[in-house]
Amino acid sequence: MLEVGATRTVTIHADRYWNDTTVNLIAGLTYSMYAVGTWSDWFIECDADGYRDDDLLHRSTQALRRAPVEPWFALMGAIGLSPLTYFRIGRELPAYVAPASGRFFCFANDLPWMYWNNRGELELTITRIA
Repeated sequence: MLEVGATRTVTIHADRYWNDTTVNLIAGLTYSMYAVGTWSDWFIECDADGYRDDDLLHRSTQALRRAPVEPWFALMGAIGLSPLTYFRIGRELPAYVAPASGRFFCFANDLPWMYWNNRGELELTITRIA
């Protein structure tokens, strides 16, 4: 458990279905998260905010993304491995109150079977602020 003011920086790899941050979030506590760097979805480079694409291929498959309403390749978080706990981090999430306790995982928002063509990594800094 992070103490108030404690920070942990972890590497989030684009080609991993799950990235274990080794941080346990505690329900009701508040955390800030900041990501730097770029990663690539095949040939599309972006930062942790991801990208939106309206071409036919992307439009026809967007509902199949792990988090369908979030942008392609947005940095996402999860408590445990449940889709019910997915939340968008992007480049900056200044104050996130954990709704549940559990291990904190991250991933690039992509089609579940397409992680093989992802490249790059982000550095995510997690700070407990309350």
